[in-house]
Amino acid sequence: MSHTGLTPLFTGKTVQSISLILTNPPPPSGQRVTLVVAPLSLMSQWHDEIKAKTAPGSLKVLVHHGPKRAKDLKKFSGVDVILTSYSTLQQECPASKKKSRKDADETDLLAPSKAAGPLLQMRYHRVILDEAHNIKNKDTATAKACFELSAEYRWCLTGTPIQNSVEDLYSLLKFLKFKPHDDHTFFKTHITMWLNRGKGITAIKRLQVIMKAILLRRTKASVDLKLPPKTINHVLCDFSEVERKLYNEHEATAKAKVSELVDQAGDDGKVNTISALNILLRLRQICNHAKLIGATDLDSVEGENGGDETDEMEELAAQLGSMSVTSKCSYCLDPLGHGEVGRCRRCITVLGEETSSRTGALDSPRNSAKANMTIEILNRIRQDRPHAKTIVFSQFVKMIDLLEAPLEANGIEFLRYEGKMNEKARAEVLQKFRTMGRYRVLLASLKCASLGLNLTVATNVILFDPWWNPAVENQAMDRVHRLGQTSPVSVYKITVRDTVEDRILELQARKAALADGALGEGVFNNRNKSKLTLEEIAYIFSGEDEGGTSGKAKRRM
Repeated sequence: MSHTGLTPLFTGKTVQSISLILTNPPPPSGQRVTLVVAPLSLMSQWHDEIKAKTAPGSLKVLVHHGPKRAKDLKKFSGVDVILTSYSTLQQECPASKKKSRKDADETDLLAPSKAAGPLLQMRYHRVILDEAHNIKNKDTATAKACFELSAEYRWCLTGTPIQNSVEDLYSLLKFLKFKPHDDHTFFKTHITMWLNRGKGITAIKRLQVIMKAILLRRTKASVDLKLPPKTINHVLCDFSEVERKLYNEHEATAKAKVSELVDQAGDDGKVNTISALNILLRLRQICNHAKLIGATDLDSVEGENGGDETDEMEELAAQLGSMSVTSKCSYCLDPLGHGEVGRCRRCITVLGEETSSRTGALDSPRNSAKANMTIEILNRIRQDRPHAKTIVFSQFVKMIDLLEAPLEANGIEFLRYEGKMNEKARAEVLQKFRTMGRYRVLLASLKCASLGLNLTVATNVILFDPWWNPAVENQAMDRVHRLGQTSPVSVYKITVRDTVEDRILELQARKAALADGALGEGVFNNRNKSKLTLEEIAYIFSGEDEGGTSGKAKRRM
């Protein structure tokens, strides 16, 4: 058996991992513990699956999470499986110092200080990272904590090994200790640079060789799961006259600002990524509901653990290229003063007044083309299948707030599932949704509820807003269309006609082509680069074809 493995399993990955633990036990004289690191929302599912799928007493399981978790290694004695979360592992990992010897082995390279928690103080027989794409950014504290784990065998479980670019795959290779590609300089020289210089076919062929050596792939297409059919409905809706006027005004401003950013780009093609993201986010917020643009730029985007996350920024930043961030206002482009982030105080004041005056007619949650379409779909489902349940996914937690009023007005009882909930609250919501017939709708944060949950009690999925990543949307659909589902599944992807969302769908298609090419599926060509060009950045905002972009952008291609 290989000492490392990357397993993009779309089918029963938890159960297959439990089977691996049982059928490949550690030697009597070796390390016996398997460490499973999973998102907080999946820890209880792992615990329940082990309990349900194994004979009593066959595996001793310890859940290592929360303020009362073990601080002493002695508490791990006699344990077969330790379940923990990425956040807990990160908390227990202090800054580590690398020893100077370049050819040092794993245990020499990693020298946690005495302040390290118990997770970092022991060597494991096996470490399993569930939803391993959580470490896609090699520079995050979470990824660095995972890199420091010491183990004989390493596994990455993920349905999306590549989300933004091939650099996502590097983090997994680094965790797996897959030499020499776990060295970032080597990976960039032999993979990333070739891909970005128009020699993508060669780079993808190299990746395919790597994948064949370490990848165990089980897709719905390759395994006869006998699942019921899944129908994806692309639902186009049209702005009201007031919404269209507001959107067009902001789009005109966006085009001018992005054109200015492109013209200001250096000879290396780097742009002010933060400014571009803020402008684009504002257009996407208007597509959902005009009231969203009154919020601070990124405070309505929620990540898996809740709070004001910057997943939106990380996702597109990976596409825009290098994070060439300048300390300028995202609107007027004047230098920011002390304590100013994103926008200067003057623009915040002016834009706030403009937003208030122009969105007064749109204050009602019902004055949203998408919200109205969502209610129309839900009423149609209620009429045709009175007992059917639906999950409505949105990446904007404030949009979930706005959907409550129209649902209540139409007599539709619902529950909420979002990142700021603790583990107990999440479990209670899911239990109610699964067992109580009165609740027909679950309003769910996309990044929180798209990971690993089993929600086959529902047969309908509404994707309220498109995410950059088709992989994230596919995961959301797979909460419903998975093993255990006995009824046909309907998915509704809502977008607004003639807006930036049209270009997001095109970006999704390109990302899917990149991932499929690297995994040995689909067709790859040199246009499917891992970074957006300046022409393509301008296209996302303006909708003009490549011939309509600035000459300066074209010269740099």
